[in-house]
Amino acid sequence: MGDKKADTWMPLYVGAYLGATMHLSTEQHGAYLLLLMACWKGNGRVANNDEGLAAITRLPKARWRAHRSTILQFFQVADEYITHERVTTERARAVEISEARSKSGSGGAASKWGKPPQNQRERDAMYAEKRSERLANARRLATHTPAEWQALVELCGRHCLRCGADAYCKDHIVPIYMGGSDGIENLQPLCRQCNSAKGQDTTDLRPNDWREQLAKRLANACGTSGQSQSQLPEDKNNPSGCLLPPGNPPCPHAEIVALYHELLPTNPQIKSWDGTRADNLRARWREDKKRQSLDYWRRLFTHVAASEFLTGRRTDRDGRPFLPGLDWLVKPQNFAKVIEGRYHDRSAA
Repeated sequence: MGDKKADTWMPLYVGAYLGATMHLSTEQHGAYLLLLMACWKGNGRVANNDEGLAAITRLPKARWRAHRSTILQFFQVADEYITHERVTTERARAVEISEARSKSGSGGAASKWGKPPQNQRERDAMYAEKRSERLANARRLATHTPAEWQALVELCGRHCLRCGADAYCKDHIVPIYMGGSDGIENLQPLCRQCNSAKGQDTTDLRPNDWREQLAKRLANACGTSGQSQSQLPEDKNNPSGCLLPPGNPPCPHAEIVALYHELLPTNPQIKSWDGTRADNLRARWREDKKRQSLDYWRRLFTHVAASEFLTGRRTDRDGRPFLPGLDWLVKPQNFAKVIEGRYHDRSAA
């Protein structure tokens, strides 16, 4: 009878209540309702002593004694406890419903996962897998490139289109659980709070001419003077669609920053990328041929995301979470330790 979920709500049958309590004063109504709720939270009973009952009803002891006989006529009074027959019946029913729902939910999870989740880590893993499945379905419908997302963010002012916050993440205008795609046609920047609160809202908050602006930005980024992205040759190591010169390709800073934002959304957002920061990233790009593709950086950021320490899920020696930015990750010594797996519980990926 001690089900924690069952005591969070209590049914109140208004007609029955008013029919039995029309003779009570306003103060007596308040005291009676407070005792009913205390019984509900107390597994159907509360201790029978005037000091405790006065505290529950928020009445001075003298006022409680004046109302005691009138209020306790609704309860069963014993030496140690007072109980309420209707509360006992309804609470037993609530516990039964709660247990049935819990059993049903565990059964549904067990049918899919082999066993019900035992702890928060397993529940998080189940959610992550379901999210991954939905995202895979969304990407079968349409996909987007990091360059497209970065250009869209820029034309939207690098802020949440709903509340104006500087922090933002990818919002699927038609949520992927409703069948929305992962194409740029279905994306807009919203902060995490607005993204979580939108529910089934499918409002497109982007500028009316976002398609024209996006095409211009992509063309300018590629240096093609207005040539559309669809006219450029495909290169599997160059998802942005930009034409690259032969030999050592230039470092695609915008695309790498976009991948960082996509795969490490809880780490610090990059608002300015130049100077030493850009120099360090360019140096890491040029040091090794295998790093000269966006696929490498996607795998690197996925590797970082698996580290509890590098994503703030584990605290440092002072008990504070550590959340490094991209500028920290691409510093020479830090970069070497990251790829060696020094910040992971397992060996490097």
